[in-house]
Amino acid sequence: MVVWTSGEEETVTKVLEDGGACRKCCHRFLGYRNSSIYKRLHKTEIESISGNGEPASKVAKPNPCVVCLGIMQDAYMMPRMQEIINQIKESGYDADKFTLSLSLPI
Repeated sequence: MVVWTSGEEETVTKVLEDGGACRKCCHRFLGYRNSSIYKRLHKTEIESISGNGEPASKVAKPNPCVVCLGIMQDAYMMPRMQEIINQIKESGYDADKFTLSLSLPI
């Protein structure tokens, strides 16, 4: 894992975000692998797309990330998640639980 100083990390993150990368992809590029970091990012994204009580039609959707094409961004992923869950349940699998994993290159 690459060790970054806080100044280097801020600079790299700013360059990536200015180029259109989402926060999750910035953290992936910086080498973060701890799931707790991504859970915090997920919570933050969910709060921002909930719009603090605003109707869903009034909440602006961010542009898709240029790195992951939006599949790591909750604004694009969450609307399809329930659809995926329902299709898996309806397909007749005998397991009660499942895991959906994505492997993306860095």
